[in-house]
Amino acid sequence: MKLEQLFSKSQLTVVFGKRKCAKLSFYLFALNQYLGGASLTIISPHDQERMLERLKIAKSNISNFSNLDKQLSLNFLKSDRAELKASYGLELLNDDLEKAIEKSDSRFILFHSFNHFFDVPDGRFIEPTIQTIAKLAKRHGKQVLFTCDTESENHKLVSHCFSTQADLIFNIDNSNQSTVKELNIAYSIYPVEIFNYQFLLKNGALSLDIKIEKQELKSPELSITAKVGKSESAVKKVLLLSDNQDMIRLHEYLLRDNDEIDFKVCKNITDALAALLSKPSLIINHCEDIEEHHSLALSLEENQIAANLIFLINKKYVREEDRIKASEQYNCNQIFDLSFRAIDYILAIETSIDKRFYPRIKYQQKQANRLLTHDAFNQQLAEHRKRKLLYCVHHFKHLAVEPSQLASLLRGCDAFYMDESKNCSIICVNSQAEDALAIQNKVAPLSTTATLLESSNLLENLTIEAEVVLA
Repeated sequence: MKLEQLFSKSQLTVVFGKRKCAKLSFYLFALNQYLGGASLTIISPHDQERMLERLKIAKSNISNFSNLDKQLSLNFLKSDRAELKASYGLELLNDDLEKAIEKSDSRFILFHSFNHFFDVPDGRFIEPTIQTIAKLAKRHGKQVLFTCDTESENHKLVSHCFSTQADLIFNIDNSNQSTVKELNIAYSIYPVEIFNYQFLLKNGALSLDIKIEKQELKSPELSITAKVGKSESAVKKVLLLSDNQDMIRLHEYLLRDNDEIDFKVCKNITDALAALLSKPSLIINHCEDIEEHHSLALSLEENQIAANLIFLINKKYVREEDRIKASEQYNCNQIFDLSFRAIDYILAIETSIDKRFYPRIKYQQKQANRLLTHDAFNQQLAEHRKRKLLYCVHHFKHLAVEPSQLASLLRGCDAFYMDESKNCSIICVNSQAEDALAIQNKVAPLSTTATLLESSNLLENLTIEAEVVLA
């Protein structure tokens, strides 16, 4: 397909590039050049005055943009969004996005500098937000565009999340700092005629010239988290240094029996240093000896081994800036305290090895009936284990609410079993034992008799017996 056909058909399009490398200008050019100045709503996290000034300069200096005012509608994130997020969480962002998409009269909606919609600790919300945007856009007959900054701290995670969501991915490069930008199509779900272009300003007008006539797309599953357009290596080697059986069990559950991951456990630093000869892609260090950790980091540097290093440490970091400083202090890529959120940790592993291995769950997908029979409940537990999903089972006694009321309080991916005495067990995917308090707070206004009996460990054998557990 030609470029104009790709733009016209793709539901979700992304442009990756460094700051100020004409990502936004490329979209404006493409909509004018190929789609007759199609209407566009821009949603930006940047300061309103700064954004308006940039568009004013573009309009006055580039003849292609002379009719920009008739084409654009602008929306900006709230200036106090940090305080709002602290009070209400990122769910508020999804509510506002839904309103913006629903009310927009434009055919295209552009999320400008999408990385900056999120702070570094918000990693687990990125993919669900992309899924929500795509779902809303499809429902309202819109097409969505994104610009993403490859120099932001969360770039690897953002690009990883887009790798399975986008229909069309561009990479724009300005490494030579010239007025000519190198543009290539990194991925498309549709057949592509021409992959490489030069985007440049000539005689006061933007132009897109073909650089290479034709080339063959090597693989539809390409990596965009490191160097866009290059295929992933077949097997990623992951090394865990730990003698803690629970930690070993967690990683074996997640990483064993995967043909694309070579997982190995070393229980002491001597074995771990010897294992560096295999040049692992990722090393996860869970040892309390700080000197041993520094020895491991130094060996990586001295032997020029380009492995990512995650350090698990028994120390909490309340502020993200303290965590970043600690990563620099311990010479590692990321640092996690031992009370980490499992889904955040999994995302960190996936981005470190540039490979998705953990099943994705659509949290908003409603099940026809989340009240399960005893046998169906146990069957769902077995299916979760087969898929290598992390989950928790929260057991409540005397949960005096109607099943329909409880179902309305849970996520679409959760399910529960309730006996005649209103004793209840709830399966929560990607949940941990401490999340039971949040569920208890939700049901408390509806049931004053509800008592939390226990919440299972993530990796326990979770087959329940009604006469024992729920009595």
